[in-house]
Amino acid sequence: MQPFKIMDFILQHYSNVMANGGSSQGIWIEKTLDNPFITHCLEDERRDVLVLKETRIQAGFYPLKIWNDGKNPNQWVLDHRAKYNLNGEEWFKFPIEIANVPGRSGILIHAGIDQTHTDGCPLLCDTMGNNTIDPANQGARSLQAVKRFYKYVYPYLEKGGKSFLEVRDESFLIR
Repeated sequence: MQPFKIMDFILQHYSNVMANGGSSQGIWIEKTLDNPFITHCLEDERRDVLVLKETRIQAGFYPLKIWNDGKNPNQWVLDHRAKYNLNGEEWFKFPIEIANVPGRSGILIHAGIDQTHTDGCPLLCDTMGNNTIDPANQGARSLQAVKRFYKYVYPYLEKGGKSFLEVRDESFLIR
């Protein structure tokens, strides 16, 4: 049985820094009036030509889904289960994937604190530095943001619910 609502999220990019390997920052918001989920997001830089594992997600509308339909965990999944599921808590089963991004696959929502951790994936962070002033000061408190997101969205997806991510670039802010 599918839940009646659809979980829609917005990732609004608001900065793009090319220095020190390049990174983009944004905010992740649920499109709802009651209790929106909000966290910061760190990604690789915007590029006109796709460089795999070094380019952020382009503006668009993408479904969120459980990677590999929650079957056959690979070594990445097993390693992240061991790293994330601490103190007997088992909130991480499989990664949530941002699907149908043109020319790309395996874009997973996971923890990390700087652009070297992204591999082309968005990193959720509860604390964010200002990468336009200090490119080395990027994200922090990522695992707690990812855990909160997974505890909220994963059970919904497991029950057959639909969830989407709308990615907006900085230019959206001035339209």
